[in-house]
Amino acid sequence: MRKPNIVFILTDDQRADTVAAWGNREIQTPWIDSLVRTGVSFTRSYIMGGTNPAVCMPSRAMLMSGRSLFRVGGKAGEVIPPEHTTLPECFRNAGYHTHHIGKWHQDRQSFARSFC
Repeated sequence: MRKPNIVFILTDDQRADTVAAWGNREIQTPWIDSLVRTGVSFTRSYIMGGTNPAVCMPSRAMLMSGRSLFRVGGKAGEVIPPEHTTLPECFRNAGYHTHHIGKWHQDRQSFARSFC
């Protein structure tokens, strides 16, 4: 059986009510709407916040490691320790090629082991 292609898109600072496919009548988002129609959407995902004003770094670390804010490692997710397997590592271990575009803000070692 062929493995499905998976594209994971994480946008920072975007609420679900800013996407037309999820009910917004003022903002046009045709490309995201197309992805919503043909993919899977997590519409009830919330970040628990951070220990500093920038919550994108800890939320990304929590998502990539599956751990809560106070269990991700480093100062609120700056470092994802080697013993914490990341989501992309799971995909790589399953035979997928992983790639990253955009900001990471975690340590270089966790990036290197997560993406080809």
